[in-house]
Amino acid sequence: MISFAGITLKNPIVVASSPLSNSIDLLKKAEDNGAAGASLKLTFEKVPFPSQLRSYSLPGTGLLFGIDRRLNKDEGLELMRMGKEKTSLVLMANITSHSTDLENWVSLAREFEEAGADMIEANLVCPHTGLPSQLLGEKVLEELRSGAQIGQIPELCQLITRALKDALDIPVVPKPYSNHPRFPETVKAIEEGGADGISVSTSIPVCLPAPDIYGGGKPTVPLLDKASLGIITGYPLAKHSIFGKISQIKNNSELEIVASGGVSKWTDIVEMTMWGATAVGICTHLMWYGFEEIPKMLEGLSRYMEEQEVDSLDSIRGLALNYLTTSSNLQILEGTAIVDPDLCNSCGLCLKPGHCVAVTMKEKARVDPEKCIGCSICVNLCPKKAIRMETF
Repeated sequence: MISFAGITLKNPIVVASSPLSNSIDLLKKAEDNGAAGASLKLTFEKVPFPSQLRSYSLPGTGLLFGIDRRLNKDEGLELMRMGKEKTSLVLMANITSHSTDLENWVSLAREFEEAGADMIEANLVCPHTGLPSQLLGEKVLEELRSGAQIGQIPELCQLITRALKDALDIPVVPKPYSNHPRFPETVKAIEEGGADGISVSTSIPVCLPAPDIYGGGKPTVPLLDKASLGIITGYPLAKHSIFGKISQIKNNSELEIVASGGVSKWTDIVEMTMWGATAVGICTHLMWYGFEEIPKMLEGLSRYMEEQEVDSLDSIRGLALNYLTTSSNLQILEGTAIVDPDLCNSCGLCLKPGHCVAVTMKEKARVDPEKCIGCSICVNLCPKKAIRMETF
């Protein structure tokens, strides 16, 4: 059991707002496989343009979304009502507005509250047409074109958060755009607006699929005539980006965090928790490999907690933050790579790094400590785990 934004979750796994959460059948699958909650697919008062999911997918590497279907208000509200009636999931309403009035945010959120939503996830990431310029003055007129741009304006994020908090009795969990220099300011503004928690995800924005180099350069996305700029999600290295986002939030606020990006196994959940996350959203890995991945993650997490005598995730939350500092304050430890000859099979992979002059091979790999710069690349190349780093 964990508590996020005042709501009890039976475990830290939440299905992120995505194609995985746009129907009652999928919500049932999420519950049947052990998820604690889900954020429903993004809902507008009225979707600004029709669309369907099309993707450029490299399973296990990345999923590029250029276009996807969103829900109109009536669809979202009905899904929320059915979800609360037919499942025991904690459900978040992921909403946004393309209107010119804060009242649209408020009215949409109120209707979801009445439909049974446990929380409102105010989406300040996905595109919409913005709030009136008079909220902040003419200087921001050109910026009010998409959710991602609104998510870069701390003052607007605070206004939206405060309006929702003043109008609702359920928790408000804004989801701001995080790939911009003012993100720490945005976090503070959301906290000052009264948010009960914060949702953060990571992706590579402004991406395009590969062109067919033998087909006249047409982008290789099935069932699309052309391509549009999109985002890449799901790649395993995304979790290292989300670690950074979590640490920024924890160093600038007291907000509890639901974080998503690159989760594919139970160890990812533990690592995110150690950087400070309370709950973890999962999307792309489940789109590739199915909801049955959730029980595997929960089993691994339970086994880890038992083996390490961890009674509660609260006891390990934020542990890694104790070791966070700036690059200028890092202490460089002198050391070298060491080869265990009993494990070395002389495969020669450790000779491959183009910058290294320290490793030689004479029956077994050997490292010259005076030439070793301590990069540790050979350690991770070695298939037999025969190399380790040691301090002098």
